[in-house]
Amino acid sequence: MIKLTKTQIDILRHRIESGCIPEVLAESDICTVELADDAVMEVRRMLDAGGFDDQLSAIELEVIADCLDGSTYFANIDDAVALKQISKGAALMLFRAANELDALVSRLLGRPICCVRN
Repeated sequence: MIKLTKTQIDILRHRIESGCIPEVLAESDICTVELADDAVMEVRRMLDAGGFDDQLSAIELEVIADCLDGSTYFANIDDAVALKQISKGAALMLFRAANELDALVSRLLGRPICCVRN
């Protein structure tokens, strides 16, 4: 198993909980909505277990990539720091976790993906 931190799991869950991944993958001609639904459920199971299985299907990898590519997790982080809802140090820790996750998933996928850069 490829272990993830709680923060990395939260970042991935944020997009999964939106419920839009199956439609996004189907519109991109990656797979059908039904196959994507199954893959999302499998990725959710993995996250519940604390990480990724060592062997991931191509569709599971695409689900995970979309969790980062389509993420809005960081959309309001600058405002949250400005309003002192979170500290700058906490925001930097979130960015670091996201960048580490980006590197891991890019390596697994065999291509760069776009998460968040700071």
